[in-house]
Amino acid sequence: MQRLLKIVDHFLCSRKLFVTAQPAFDEAETQAAASLFLFRHTQAIAATEPIDRLLGPILLHALSSVPGPHTLDALLASASIAPLARMPSIRAAAEPCLRRMAADGTITESQGSYAATARTRESANAVTQARRLQEEQALGQFVVDLMTDCPSLSSQECELARQAVKDAVVASFKARGLSMANTIVAEQSIAPDDLTDLFGEISRQADRLKGFDARACFIEAAHKFIVEPNEPQRKYLASISQGYFLYHLAGLDPECSKVRKDLFSTTCWFVDSSVLLPLLARGCHNHLYAFDLFAKLREHKAPLFTTDKLLSEAWRHLEWAIDLVRRSPVGSPEFLAAAVVREGYKQNLFVDGYVRSAAAGEVGTFGDYLGGLLDAHEIDKEHFLQSVTNLGVDVLHPSDIPGFTQEHWGEMEEIKQELGRKRMERGTYRGEFQTESEAEVLVCIHKTRDGTFTLPGHAHSPKRVYFVSQSRALDMVSGGPDVVTWIPEALYRYVSTLSAADIDPALLQQCMLHEYFYAGVSFVDKAAYLRFFGPSVRQARLAYSEERDRYLNETERAYNSKDWDAAFERTPDLEKPFFVTQMGWELARTIEKKAARVTSEAEAKAGRAEAKASEAMRAAEDARLEADAARKAKITAEQETRRLRNANDPRQVRKLQRQAKKRKRKKR
Repeated sequence: MQRLLKIVDHFLCSRKLFVTAQPAFDEAETQAAASLFLFRHTQAIAATEPIDRLLGPILLHALSSVPGPHTLDALLASASIAPLARMPSIRAAAEPCLRRMAADGTITESQGSYAATARTRESANAVTQARRLQEEQALGQFVVDLMTDCPSLSSQECELARQAVKDAVVASFKARGLSMANTIVAEQSIAPDDLTDLFGEISRQADRLKGFDARACFIEAAHKFIVEPNEPQRKYLASISQGYFLYHLAGLDPECSKVRKDLFSTTCWFVDSSVLLPLLARGCHNHLYAFDLFAKLREHKAPLFTTDKLLSEAWRHLEWAIDLVRRSPVGSPEFLAAAVVREGYKQNLFVDGYVRSAAAGEVGTFGDYLGGLLDAHEIDKEHFLQSVTNLGVDVLHPSDIPGFTQEHWGEMEEIKQELGRKRMERGTYRGEFQTESEAEVLVCIHKTRDGTFTLPGHAHSPKRVYFVSQSRALDMVSGGPDVVTWIPEALYRYVSTLSAADIDPALLQQCMLHEYFYAGVSFVDKAAYLRFFGPSVRQARLAYSEERDRYLNETERAYNSKDWDAAFERTPDLEKPFFVTQMGWELARTIEKKAARVTSEAEAKAGRAEAKASEAMRAAEDARLEADAARKAKITAEQETRRLRNANDPRQVRKLQRQAKKRKRKKR
């Protein structure tokens, strides 16, 4: 619960007092990073600079920014290179790079000073203009979205919000780029706090705005910027994020000795279920990114592995979707709730993939979708495993790996216990199966690195073996300084640097959002979902008027139907069925309360009548007792009167005397 609340907090605006957040970056550095990304994908520059070199475009940017020749010292002191110049390897790499560019005519050299040629300067200016236009279009759309939600903002507040979202994006991707570059070059493990959370940074930057409403609208517009960007915004995010990654990579490894295809092909990768899922769930929101990632890995002949336990986690994900459709047919309210992640559901990628594929007309039924996934008529774990193997991922069972012994089960048990303790401390423990799967992977990595295990297809155990996962739990218990885990984003950016092909901004955006899906954030394609759930939405519209009238009649309240109509129209179309359902639930609760009230009143009335009847019965009994007492008193009085009369009657006295004498004689 604490972890979920922490995640949710990043999507809420703060109620803090107004503060002025100062940007923690240099604008020249940002321009260099963004320009580096564009330089590498501009034909005029890429043709003269080998694809595995990163320093050249940065030097060209510095030479083109200021007119006149520059010495090497002046270049290294320029604003765009100075942050990297602290690394001693930069000077050693910069001089031969400049001489090489001078030899091919990209720049000129004279007495130790360098200057960009007119053609190079023209190309650099085109890149600069493209970057500026890209930024203006991206941030301009953000301001338009912000003004739509909050039209009362002044021009000064809009400019402040524009700068705030830019600062959030730059600050976040600068930190992420450095962390991922350190993983590749310096073999430094990424700690959970090293990857600055983009949404958390946006939430912090919202404090620069005055007023809760302005901050709330800023959060909404910024969320749309990141999750649902238009084409210019996608390109802007790609240039900043990938640009900073390349920028820091150039600073740490200017000769690109660590970014080489031959090194990559000798590195083995164990793939987590969270990375396999978007690849297997064809059509889901990040499937194309996962497909591109694995295609690039296969292109560079990267050995890919997973374990049967990790695969079982992915199979359970698919089984849940199959069971959902079995219990709640497609089109039912329960299926809609699961698909749009309502009522406590977490997004399932196979459900998402089916909805999007069906909306695009690629499949009909859910069975058709499953058949396409596994390319089989039977949906079972065996065919699921085969589909993973067909994608170039070897599925291993640790005990089948050459070099495995029974003692390794004991090592796995110790690691499992330690993982369980660490995960419980961090609130990420999901069960014993989770820690067992991770313990198996860590033992496989350690034993492959030290030569104990021999992986299939490798006569000699590789030293570079990593786990590709969103979780960094294995690094916490690894017990050594070496990196164990790579996040998928770092791997995707890394393998993309090995290709001259332009990286697709849409795929890069899916890559960046993969981490947030793992954290519990859902991504719904509203247009596709509306096409798929259109009948449910239309049915909700038809049922709304009837439910509204019934509700107003039953509640007998003075509600204006226009208010309900306005609320219904403001509700997003995908949530309209829930609006009507909730009205039905509220109506049922109202009827139930009304029935309970009527029953209670009837019971109270019956109780009062019963009390009156009981009181009347008590009064009648009291009257009867009083009458009996009066009658007895009357009889007693009459008897006493007769006794007194007889006592005073001479004849009666003589009679009593005779009777007494007679009794006396009898006794004798």
